[in-house]
Amino acid sequence: MQQAPPSTDDYHSMAVRQLQAKSPEVDVYAIDVIWVPEFAAAGWVKDLTDKLSPMKGDYLEGPMNAVTYQGKMYAAPYRTDTGVLYYRSDLVSAPPKTWTDLENDAKAGMAKGVANGFVWQGKQYKGLICDFLEFVWSNGGDVLDADGKVVVNQPQAV
Repeated sequence: MQQAPPSTDDYHSMAVRQLQAKSPEVDVYAIDVIWVPEFAAAGWVKDLTDKLSPMKGDYLEGPMNAVTYQGKMYAAPYRTDTGVLYYRSDLVSAPPKTWTDLENDAKAGMAKGVANGFVWQGKQYKGLICDFLEFVWSNGGDVLDADGKVVVNQPQAV
């Protein structure tokens, strides 16, 4: 067991260094789903399709798609990251249904003395990308269309 850095960016860098160097230090990595294509293309992870295919129905479709690269499965999902909105029921009677509702609730909370009306992962790292995508997708936008064309500048995403 090897302790990994708390930052996913630092952990990714460490894993890449070890894998590029063919280090014998680690046999199994807990990797982020966004690393699967990179690691598979580099030949750093084993094709597990034969082992995972019989269990495919035991997993949610999204996580299985996330560990699949060019039709082959390279990792077993062990958790699902889902965006969740927590709200203070002492300040808000119900969760907001729209971004405008969230903005209004946040301002109302701040008017009642709450230091920050809305807290999110805004630091320049992977968490910001995840939050950004949640905002874009929940508004009907996207980053790329089905053909891979950049559409992040369309009104739904903006």
